[in-house]
Amino acid sequence: MTVYYNDLNQQVTLNKAIKSSGEGSVYGIVGLQGKVAKIYHPQKLQDDHDLAQKLQTMVAYPPDDPMKRYGHISIAWPESRLLAANGQFAGYLMPRIQQPHEIFEFYNPAVRQQQHPGVTWKNLHAIARNLAAALAAVHARDYVVGDLNEGNIFVNDQSLVTLIDTDSFQVRDPRSGWVYRCNVGKGAFTPVELQGLDLKSVDRQPYHDLFGLGVLLFHLLMEGYHPFTGVSRSQASISGQTVFERNIGQGNFPYHPGSSFLPPPAAPTYNILHPQLQAMFRRCFLDGHKTPSARPT
Repeated sequence: MTVYYNDLNQQVTLNKAIKSSGEGSVYGIVGLQGKVAKIYHPQKLQDDHDLAQKLQTMVAYPPDDPMKRYGHISIAWPESRLLAANGQFAGYLMPRIQQPHEIFEFYNPAVRQQQHPGVTWKNLHAIARNLAAALAAVHARDYVVGDLNEGNIFVNDQSLVTLIDTDSFQVRDPRSGWVYRCNVGKGAFTPVELQGLDLKSVDRQPYHDLFGLGVLLFHLLMEGYHPFTGVSRSQASISGQTVFERNIGQGNFPYHPGSSFLPPPAAPTYNILHPQLQAMFRRCFLDGHKTPSARPT
């Protein structure tokens, strides 16, 4: 068994690997059922020279988790760095998330019916609300998720949400003002003002996350449909569907009467949403196209 040391110089002994990715592997901890360790691959540590300092900042300045007092972790934040026996930075310790279901399992109707048949319309609204609350807590600390997408959000059987992969967030050091940037983004969740940019050179703002939040909430409440999937008014067949990244760039939100696109034929009617939700989606995807700061929090 491999032994590391936390920031208090306490031994942390790894158990078996839980999962691996291109950046590193996640392990269980001997004697700590509620914690896991992420150990980075050597190449990741070699490529990202600021990672150790970024994690030190994150450990020192965690966001206020809105669900902590209820015993739930809604932001899987680093709790301590992990150092090898020679003192070199190797990874970090974080809470272990119970019942980790990907949010996709809830907003995709076919998967939801198969894996979570008891989930109701009310549950989907609760998931949406809890996701917004977790993101608000991140922004309150002047952090930005950056690469906000369906792959870094877990949902449990009580409709509670957890943001994961937090070490990829954009982190601003409150002492020095230095920004540790998020270098990646997924096109379907990226707002128009960031499309085509080198994200390694961009200091992101909370309103950039708010576009991705809007997309995720739309997925949850509109049966998995992306808000920028549509059918051209000039073509009668389904072959007129466009790639949503292009529609994001052009501001073609098909649920607006003035749009040159229609919603997909099988999509739910927009009127199933409460009028206030309809108005906020329009603020996010129409007003926000021209004025990003107009997007709802």
